Amino acid sequence: MLRFAACLVLWGIAFDAWAWRCNGWIIEPGKTLYEVGQKCGEPEAADQRIEWRTLQNFEQRCDTRMEPVEVPATPPATGGPRIEYRPRTVCFTIPVSVTVPVQVEEWYYSDQGVGNVPKLLRFENGRLVFIETLWGQRNMP
Repeated sequence: MLRFAACLVLWGIAFDAWAWRCNGWIIEPGKTLYEVGQKCGEPEAADQRIEWRTLQNFEQRCDTRMEPVEVPATPPATGGPRIEYRPRTVCFTIPVSVTVPVQVEEWYYSDQGVGNVPKLLRFENGRLVFIETLWGQRNMP
């Protein structure tokens, strides 16, 4: 029974890492700034900044060339094989790096009552991407 209780506690800690219950609503990654603001109210503190990220992508490029092809002679033609030029398309993939701006906002919600744990919500380009539980800043009685 003790193991079961320990598993539930650990599962609760893991669950809290990706979702948060705020005013009866479940807040999870993917929500917009507007949705979180409507459901949880204004944060106690907020920070905004631009971060630059380099993204690695791959681009396919194709090139068509005329290549000589040896065609065997067919009767009643005389002589040896002849050369014809036919198009051949060659495609290859090249890595492309792009640096893009990311609008980052971090909202801080303090514990609302004794024993609750403060949260830091990180938004990127207007979408919630991460919920951090700030255990060290817990309000204790």
